[in-house]
Amino acid sequence: MKKLEEIDRNFAQNNDNIELVFYDIRKEPFQIYGLYEPRKEGAFRRFPEEVARRTSEGVYELHTMTAGGRVRFRTDSARIAVRASVGTVWPMAHMPLALNAGFALYEVRGGEERYLKTFLPPVDVAGSYETSIEVEGQKERDLILYFPDYGGVEKLEIGLLPGASLGAGSAYANPLPVVFYGSSITQGGCASRPGNDYVAMLSRRLHGDVLNLGFSGNAKGETAMAEYIASLPMRAFVFDYDHNAPDTEHLRRTHEPFFCIIRERQPELPVVFVTRPKPELNAEEVQRRAIVFETYQNAVRAGDRHVYFVSGSQMFARAGGGDCTVDGTHPNDLGFFYMAEAIGAALEEALCG
Repeated sequence: MKKLEEIDRNFAQNNDNIELVFYDIRKEPFQIYGLYEPRKEGAFRRFPEEVARRTSEGVYELHTMTAGGRVRFRTDSARIAVRASVGTVWPMAHMPLALNAGFALYEVRGGEERYLKTFLPPVDVAGSYETSIEVEGQKERDLILYFPDYGGVEKLEIGLLPGASLGAGSAYANPLPVVFYGSSITQGGCASRPGNDYVAMLSRRLHGDVLNLGFSGNAKGETAMAEYIASLPMRAFVFDYDHNAPDTEHLRRTHEPFFCIIRERQPELPVVFVTRPKPELNAEEVQRRAIVFETYQNAVRAGDRHVYFVSGSQMFARAGGGDCTVDGTHPNDLGFFYMAEAIGAALEEALCG
């Protein structure tokens, strides 16, 4: 039987034997965002290894997954390639390989990011791969490349045509990041590709940097994580981990103390509390929502004017709820769009207030 790309050429990947010059993104003029000390050799990390070890075994396993990583550069090359060394790739029925090990390319036009194409890994990717895409016309472009959300990246090179220009991309209008802490949904599961999770959408909406501290199944409100986040310079903090709390008692025991650690260190930081994106809640989920809301209410009663609450039960209402997830829990691209709409409205109020 023929492969699908042999039947429909629109599914074929560009891996033609064209001479390209490759550049290590850890070196100038590339600008790297959303990753911790990205110029260092070794696996890219979202935050320090020692903090990950102190937090939990699960967080340590996940901290080298590159959700939220981006690299900005400028070039007039009509063909662009990636040569990537990737760590563990976890094939899953409900998550595209593009999200696990692919890279999404955006162009900045008039201050807005516009999606161009995705660098797709081979189906049997293991260790490393190289692939290229053509972009229409030879002209200077300001580009942003989004890293995989669920894969680890150990090395990344950008390939350009010989003689093509290469320069630093434009900086974010708002260089201080909005920091997001939460579950697999925050990390990006199960968007179709990098750039389509709600954190990435909000980076584009707010024209600013973001730091994605989503940990699939392992965001449990640990003190070590709260203390690390409290130490970060940031524009705002978005706080959503009730999915990963083992039970309501754990959520009650950790949620407000986590917030208090942040607030003690940064008394005027805008903080957005978010509950799980699910239209119809069972009895336990209603309790979880109430616990998160109580933390918010207690802050308001104490005179805190920098807190905001977003109910996840309302996020998917416009789409009827059923079309917004892959498996009843993890959002698809439509679900992430509605999450970005709801959380983005709260962040815009917080940042403009």
